[in-house]
This record gives sequence, structure tokens and C-alpha cells, in this order.
Amino acid sequence: MDFSFLLPPRDKNSIDKEQKLSPRKSLSMEEMSKKRTRMDVEGEDSRSHEADPEGSHGSSRGLAFGVGAAATPPPAPRPPRRPKEVLFGNVPGEERGEAAMDPPIKRADVFAWMKCPNGEATPEVISLLEEENRHSQACQQHLAPLRERLYTEMMGHQKEADQQLITPYEGGYGYYTKTFVGKSYQVHYRKRRLEAGGWGEEEFVLDENEIAKDPATGAQRPYCTVNGPYPDPAHKLFAYGTDFAGNDSYTLYVRSFGSSVPSSAAPPDASQIAIEKTDGGVIWGAAMDRFYYATLDTEFRQHKVKVHLFGDDPTGRKDRVLYEEKDRKFWVGLDQTGCSRFMILTAMSAETTEVYLLDLQHPDEGWRRVAPRKFGHCYSLDHRGGFLYVLTNKDGAKNSKVCRLPLAALPDVQPSTWEDVWVPGPGLKLESLSCFQDFMAIEGRENGQCMIWVHNYGDGPEPIVHPIIFPDVAKHT
Repeated sequence: MDFSFLLPPRDKNSIDKEQKLSPRKSLSMEEMSKKRTRMDVEGEDSRSHEADPEGSHGSSRGLAFGVGAAATPPPAPRPPRRPKEVLFGNVPGEERGEAAMDPPIKRADVFAWMKCPNGEATPEVISLLEEENRHSQACQQHLAPLRERLYTEMMGHQKEADQQLITPYEGGYGYYTKTFVGKSYQVHYRKRRLEAGGWGEEEFVLDENEIAKDPATGAQRPYCTVNGPYPDPAHKLFAYGTDFAGNDSYTLYVRSFGSSVPSSAAPPDASQIAIEKTDGGVIWGAAMDRFYYATLDTEFRQHKVKVHLFGDDPTGRKDRVLYEEKDRKFWVGLDQTGCSRFMILTAMSAETTEVYLLDLQHPDEGWRRVAPRKFGHCYSLDHRGGFLYVLTNKDGAKNSKVCRLPLAALPDVQPSTWEDVWVPGPGLKLESLSCFQDFMAIEGRENGQCMIWVHNYGDGPEPIVHPIIFPDVAKHT
């Protein structure tokens, strides 16, 4: 193994000597020790004429971190100090916590000017960040060869050209992704399910590598994340979200599929849709004339659920708000039941959840709350056959248990009335459940080992719960 990257920096003569060695040559620990000692002396001689009054760039520090020492960096940016009187404690109109000082006290904050109004950085703050980035890059410039070697080594353990398994969707299509050598992002495809079995021809859907390109320069952007694509129930349109800043604030777009779908199938304004400041997810309406999404506030908290109707303002500014979470300790998330009939809205904090359902076939009926919000109660659910199956920690079930309640009993069914379906024994922890027509799949852990249990709702002659056995998983001996 080549350990040369652990050595301190050398002068040109030392480098010429080193290049005579094969980069693949294996060295014993004794040889490495002699080599390190020799190069340390040569490195010190070559740097002895350089001024280092604080002793911060000597070879000992370079060896301590296993990399070469950097040249003296430029002075670090020093942001201006502008004292401003601010209040600490209970401030009317602001969420400062339950134990905030009351009355508040005044303090001088010299960096209060850095606070960005409405979550948008000011030009001065952006300029300061760019200057700090340049300073950081200058300080770490000597690490560039090491970074490249580490990256090359890690990529050597990756399978760059790969294909994901097909995920089947209702409506006769399956979706999957591919990765290619030399490309940073995945490419999305789909296939139609054949009546005789198997899958049809491959159809291109979306190339994240093209999305990652800056249209002004053609170069790849420094950062790119794509959420989706999310196909509609008829598989004529799909939505996806893009984030180029890394703050999980996505802009939503809607596109039609390729040549297999006539262009007349897409609403005329679909390609114009660009809705900013969302969480990047979409739930399609059953009539395919609308979709639902969550928006972010200035702190990037998912706080509102909106509906966009095709034909409305494509920027989403006039979209109707269906739900707003005003408690800043909570955020919202959207999902869908396995039967695709109901949209699930979960308002959650670190210790509490509250769930609402919306019938996508009858959206005008509005939200139905499953149970009132109660501190410490966390639950999630799915639907099957007129019942809601709930994974809950109620009654002190710290590892969760499965309950059920009739869908017709909504809204606000007290958890004390929920029927226990499965209360796991010691050493079992339940983490999620998914309902299917004939069984329910429950994921979790048994004695720390990942497990999947199948529950047949008690309808069949077999045991109500049985685990899926993975032969390759065995306990340590």
C-alpha cells in the first residue's frame, strides 16, 4: 500500500527522488520510518529560510494531521462590529421558549446586522461569506492532491454504472434509475407492464445531469438535488423539485412524458409551472386536475399545505392554503395511504404527532383529524378495508404497537378506544407499517437486527404474525 500521502511536504529535489519509486510499491514499517525521518529533515532544510514567527506551520503539525503543512494563509476576514441593542427573553410576537426570561433583558449584539430579513441574505452578508470561502480555500489548497487521491480511492469501491430495481406503480408502469460512468447524477426511466407478463420498452423520463447544468454557462452547478419524479395516476404528467442551494428549499416543475403520451394530454400551462419554496414533494389529486404540496417559511419549516389547480397562476402565489401549522415547534409532511385514496398530513415535532386525512376522491369534504394532539403521543397509519391501522406509542408502548380503528369513526377518535392488533414482546421495536390487500408488512428490529413481519389481519388459518427469514443474516458467534 502506498503511504506517501502521509509524508510532509518536500522540495523539488525530494520529489524527483520520490518519483523514481513505483507508486504501487509496498514498504515495510521499518522502511516507512526511515523514509519519514529522511524526508522530515529534507523538508525542514527546504523551509528553514521561511519566516514562521508563531510556529504554526512546522513539519510536526503537518505530520500530526498526516498531511503536508500549508503555506502561510492570507489574513482571515474580519466582519465589522456594529453594536445593536437587542432583547433576550420573553419578546411579544416571538417564540422564545417556555422558560424565557420575563421581563427580558437588553444586550448589545455586535453581529446583529448579519440577521437576514425574511430568510434572504443581504449583499453584504453574501460578500462576507464569499470572502470567507476564498480564505478557507487558500488555507486548504495544499490538501488538494490528498482530496483527489481519497476521492479516487473511494470511487474505486463504487459501481458507477448501475441500475435500480423497477418499482411498479398502479396504472401499469414501473419506474427505475440508472447511473453512468463519469456522470454525477442518476437518470430516470420507466417501462410499461405487459399483459403477458414482464416489461416493455424502456422510456426516458428525466436526466438529473442535465438539470444540474447552469443554462447560462453550460457548466455543472456546485450543488444539485432533485426530488421525484412523481407521476400522476394516469402516467401522463410528472412533477419534480430542484434545489441548487442546499437548503432543502425546492422549486416544483411539471412536465409531460415523452413521445408515448400525446402533447394534447397535458394541460396547456403545465410546462409553465414553477413554484418556489416548497419541500419538493407532490401528492396528485384523483381527478388529475390538481396537486398538493407543502411550502416553507423563512426558517425553512414546512408550515403550509396548498393545492394548485391547472389553469391557475403557474407561480403558485394564488394557490389556496388548506392547512397552516402555526406552532413553530411543529412542521408538516404529506404522504398517501397504500390504497392511494387518502392523503395523509402529519404535523410533527420531536415528541408529538397529529394526523389528518383528506379523501382525494372527495376533497371538498376537507380534513378529518384522527386524534387530538397530545404531548408525547407519536403515531403513523395506513388504510385497508375501512379500517385505519396505526403504529403508536400510546399506553407506554415505547417500542410501539399496532392498533386499529374504524375509518367511519373519524374525526377525533380518542386513542383509549383504539383496538390493539399486535403488542410485540420484549426485544422487538416496530418502526413502520404498510397495508396490502391480504397482509400488512411491519418493519422494525428484533434484538437490534432489522426485521420484517407479515400480519394477515387475523383472516387466515396461518399464524397472525410471522417474520420473514433472511438466511444470510446470522448472529455473531
